[in-house]
Amino acid sequence: MEKEVNYRNSTNLWNKSHPLIVENPDTIIFKKKISLGVKTSGAYFVEVSYRKKFAQAIVLISPYALLTKQSKSQLLTYIVDRRSGSPISNAKIFVYQLEEKLAEGNSTKDGLFYTTLPPIKVGDQQLIPNQRMRRPVHPTSRNIIVMGEKENNFIIADPYYYVWGLEQPFLIYTYTDRPNQEVFFKGIVREKDEKVNLQNVSNKLVKVTIRDSRSGEILHDSLYSNQNGTYNGKLLLADEPPLGVYNIQTDIEGASTTTIFEIQEYKKPEFEVTVTSEKNSIQKVKQL
Repeated sequence: MEKEVNYRNSTNLWNKSHPLIVENPDTIIFKKKISLGVKTSGAYFVEVSYRKKFAQAIVLISPYALLTKQSKSQLLTYIVDRRSGSPISNAKIFVYQLEEKLAEGNSTKDGLFYTTLPPIKVGDQQLIPNQRMRRPVHPTSRNIIVMGEKENNFIIADPYYYVWGLEQPFLIYTYTDRPNQEVFFKGIVREKDEKVNLQNVSNKLVKVTIRDSRSGEILHDSLYSNQNGTYNGKLLLADEPPLGVYNIQTDIEGASTTTIFEIQEYKKPEFEVTVTSEKNSIQKVKQL
C-alpha cells in the first residue's frame, strides 16, 4: 500500500464555486449538499477551500455496500449489492490497522467474511485521524480499515471500535417519533449491578439537550424517571426548521449518551392507489 498519494498530479474532473450563506452566526458547523457531477465507479479525491483554509476527503462510488460488526477480538463483514441487497460472493476482503495487515480472505456465497483480531495492546501507538502525530492506544478502542474489491469495484469502511460507557453505572436508551411539527422523545434508564444485571431506575434527575443540524441548542429540559425507569418529553419544531441530523444528549449523574434523528423535507408518497369497479354506476343501497 502506498503511504503517500500525490493528488496534485491527478486529473481535475470537476470544479465549482458555492457561496457560503451563514444563516445563524452563532453556530460553528455549516452544512451544504453538493452534487459532485461524477457517476463512474471509483475513488475520488475531493478538496474544499475557503479563503486560506483547505479540507480534503476521499469519496467512493461503488455498486457495493460493506457492513461490519466488531468486538474486541472478532470482526464480521457483510458485502452486498447496494441496489438489490443481494450478497456478493468471492469478493476480496482486507483488514488493516495502520500499515499492519490483520487479515485477508474472500467473502462466502452469503457475502460474509469472519476473522479474529489480535488483542489490543495498550502500549502501542496509533495515528490520530487528520493529524501527523501518534498517541497511546486506549484499552477499549481500535482503529481499523476494512476494504473490499471485486471486478475493479472497490469499497472501504473504517469502523471505529470504542466501547464507550462500559464503566458507566447507567444505560440510557432514547427513542423518537415525529407525527407532525412536534418531536416526541422517550428514554429508558437502567442501572447495572456488579453482575451486570439491569435494574429500573426511578426518581432520577435526567437532563435532556437537543441540538439542531447547525449545532444550535433548541431545547434543554430537566425530567425525572418514573417507577419504570422511563421519562418522556416533546420538542415543537419551527415552521421551517433546519433540515438534517439533530442529536439528543441525555445526562444522568455523570452518565451520558447521544441519539440522533433526522428532519427531512416533506415528500409526497411515492405510490398511487387506484380503485376500479365492475360497474360504471352503483345505487346507494347496493354493495360493492
